[in-house]
Amino acid sequence: MWCNKNAEEFALSPETTQDQAMLQIKTQPGNPETELIQRCINPNLTHENSAALRGNAGRVTDWSKVLSLASENHLLPLLYSGLGNAAPGRVPLEVSDKLRKAYQASAVRNTLLTSRMLELLHMLENGGIHPVPWKGPVLAATYYSDPPQRPFGDLDFLVKPDEMPLAVEIMTRNGHVPADRLEPRVLDLFIKAGNAYVSRSAGGDFWVDVSSRPALPFFPLRVNPAWLPD
Repeated sequence: MWCNKNAEEFALSPETTQDQAMLQIKTQPGNPETELIQRCINPNLTHENSAALRGNAGRVTDWSKVLSLASENHLLPLLYSGLGNAAPGRVPLEVSDKLRKAYQASAVRNTLLTSRMLELLHMLENGGIHPVPWKGPVLAATYYSDPPQRPFGDLDFLVKPDEMPLAVEIMTRNGHVPADRLEPRVLDLFIKAGNAYVSRSAGGDFWVDVSSRPALPFFPLRVNPAWLPD
């Protein structure tokens, strides 16, 4: 197995979505705003949770706080779905409109990036690379019945360490530009060490991160190494 040996300590828990793992909101007892968001985190609401969510929505007095917290944690599309399914008519019209626009924007962006992911996958495979897409589109399709609920802004691939230089060459040849946040010398050391190569697409509309090992301390889900290429 070529992945970092430490990855063996990790095994994906299907009960935990990325949003649940990353969420920084702390529920305050008796605070309907934070309780509302917490109940919307689960993309598959039960009848019991739906009833509680309706009750929460009816007690919210500060919808601007709800929008602000949800936006900070990238949960606006999930909030739109949860409230739309469980508490229709209990959300102010302008709040509902903002949530709907966030959901639609996520749907458009996710569709675009999923298409770009497939293009990059084929491009790398045709060049002799064996990439494994993960995070963004993969998580959205795996853990959400409605993928726009889980917005993402970039694409991530895992490749074998000895394939990193060729992967970088292929991407550069196809117009990808190395991230300007790293000096060329530092970026070259990262690539040679088999860590990560971050680039902006030829059109400049999205980032791509190609790594030879999961950045486990920064990834909230536990990763089963059996999923990674031999």
